[in-house]
Amino acid sequence: MVYLIIKILKIVYLTDSKHNKVSITLTLSFSGMSGQDRPPYERFINELGNKIFMRVELEKAENEEDYDEVLVYARGPFSSTEHTWTRQEAEKLLEHLSRVLERPLAE
Repeated sequence: MVYLIIKILKIVYLTDSKHNKVSITLTLSFSGMSGQDRPPYERFINELGNKIFMRVELEKAENEEDYDEVLVYARGPFSSTEHTWTRQEAEKLLEHLSRVLERPLAE
C-alpha cells in the first residue's frame, strides 16, 4: 500500500464583485511513502466519545548538518492536524505535558 500525503501550502481567494465570481487557487505539496515505511495510526475513543486516529514518527537526520524531526498526526471527526518539531522541541513538549498531566517523565 502506498500513502499519498497532500499538504495545502497556500489558499488564495479572489473575488470579482462585478461578476459575482470567486476564484480559489490552492498551492499543494505531494509526497508518498509505502505502507511498510509508516507506523500505523493508533485508534482510540476520547473522553467525548469521538474516534481519534493518532500517529507519532521520528524522522532521523540524514546527515550531521540536519536535525531529527518528530512528526505528530492526529485526526478526529471534525478536524485533522499535523505538527513537526525538532527533537529538542519535542523533548521540551514532553517535559511540559508530563508536568501538566502530573506524570513522571520516562527515563
